[in-house]
Amino acid sequence: MADEKEFHAVPKESHAREFLASERTFLAWVRTSIAVIGFGFAIMKFDSWTARVSQSQEYTSARPIPVGELMIILGAVLAAIGAWHYRRTNRQIIEGKVVVTNWLIFVVAGLVIALSVIVLAFFGFRTNY
Repeated sequence: MADEKEFHAVPKESHAREFLASERTFLAWVRTSIAVIGFGFAIMKFDSWTARVSQSQEYTSARPIPVGELMIILGAVLAAIGAWHYRRTNRQIIEGKVVVTNWLIFVVAGLVIALSVIVLAFFGFRTNY
């Protein structure tokens, strides 16, 4: 019995409500991924702008890691994870049971925290904007 995953039964009468809730969650994943991609693009443009400005001031931009590119990749990964999660949840609703898992939340939160630290370090090491 300990090997079985805990699940919550989904009655057929509430499938429509559950599917719509799942779709809203997926759209939240998409909005988040678009925001992360947009912020990554803004960092890339800001870095490009500071490199051009610093050329006239003989300042060399120390660019240890491509932070903007990492954010764009993370945004794409978040969209893919959201689509996978949406499909998995809908399949579980059809089967009548939804398995409760927290690992996805911890993985995504860890990725966002790690990227936040990288962004802070990136801007912290830049002495001249």
